[in-house]
Amino acid sequence: MSNDWVLLRGLSREVGHFGDFPSMFERAVPGANAIPIDLPGFGEERARRSPLSMKGIVDDVRARFRARMESHAPTLNGGAPRVNILAISLGGMVALDWAARYPDDFDRVVVINTSAADSPPWQRFNLGMAARLPSFLVARDFRARERAILDVVSNAPAALKDTTADAWGVMFGQRTPDRRSAIRQILAAGTFGRPKQISAKLLVLASRGDRLVQHRCSERLATAYGAPLQLHDDGGHDLILDAPDWVCARVHDWVKQ
Repeated sequence: MSNDWVLLRGLSREVGHFGDFPSMFERAVPGANAIPIDLPGFGEERARRSPLSMKGIVDDVRARFRARMESHAPTLNGGAPRVNILAISLGGMVALDWAARYPDDFDRVVVINTSAADSPPWQRFNLGMAARLPSFLVARDFRARERAILDVVSNAPAALKDTTADAWGVMFGQRTPDRRSAIRQILAAGTFGRPKQISAKLLVLASRGDRLVQHRCSERLATAYGAPLQLHDDGGHDLILDAPDWVCARVHDWVKQ
């Protein structure tokens, strides 16, 4: 089994929003090699607009990942070893669609605080929070924008939100995406239906304290796939920021089983 782990972020996020998580993950999961990848339209891929469908997003990310792996370690006859993936929120939808349509790509899949269209819309997205989206998209003060987003997705102490917003505001100014890519991601997420089958081993992580997407969505996914579910008590939607040690520990324990 490969120790390579693809890492995917969520709505309007880029690999820079992982912070120190990839190195923490590599220390926690023996032999793990973390490979964060930007979704189309964000980070290093911000010059290209996001596709309107989850299928389009998956095929874009998969093509870039396979090209990257092939350039580092060419394989015989065009084959490629199975790897693993950990993804949060919208990234989790990408992971599920990817694993379902390309079952030979992954050994293990971890999804965090994600959902699909078989959950009610009011569970998939807090309508009160949704009303704040337009202000995020047009905000000119990048630091204030990121601080406002953190108030929605994170339950971390105010001091951590403040320092995180400082860093993320600078990052947004340096790699500002086209706001239309965020809108297109929302449309892709809204129409994403749960794949019928995932052949890879699947772990579902979620937080009871998520104020954006109800943890019942993750419970529904875990039940549908017969997958183990682990719930954090008080972390927010961005569990990678709020409880990175907990996420790493849950993956470590699961991999060791």
